[in-house]
Amino acid sequence: MKIGAIAIYDTALKFAPNDLKTLALKGFALEKLSELQLSQQQYTEAIKALKQAIAYDSAFSRYHSDAIDISYHGMIIERLAELYLTNKQYTEAFASYQQALATYETAIQLAPVDFCNHGLKAGALASVADLHCSLSQYTQAVAYYQQAIACYNTSLEIKPLKANEFDKARVL
Repeated sequence: MKIGAIAIYDTALKFAPNDLKTLALKGFALEKLSELQLSQQQYTEAIKALKQAIAYDSAFSRYHSDAIDISYHGMIIERLAELYLTNKQYTEAFASYQQALATYETAIQLAPVDFCNHGLKAGALASVADLHCSLSQYTQAVAYYQQAIACYNTSLEIKPLKANEFDKARVL
């Protein structure tokens, strides 16, 4: 069963399949549906909705080469990795984290002096390291923590922020 807004966006996309605003809005509606399902502990449904949101966001991002849009796409992919972790789907979580890291790297290439993109990448690297730790894979965890520290350092060199300092301290 389709939910109100999503069904309306589907209808609109039948008439204008490449309309950027509609693609973005449908992706956003699916993202919010995923959040609602997660709050109700419907993990499988939440993962499905978020994967659909990523697909629509990917379509939107293809037409936008804006670092902010691309980093937002990375954040959605990272959220999917966290959902996989909640559902103990570790292989899928690793794959999603790797996809998020690649997306953040694309954003960094477009805007190398944007401290946020470096901070987002650092956070994702720390999450991968935490996952390795939880699976007793300490050598891999150390490597990811070191990469996270380097990204935090870059972010802090660009713009010193207390929040990034605290995040970096957590990794140390």
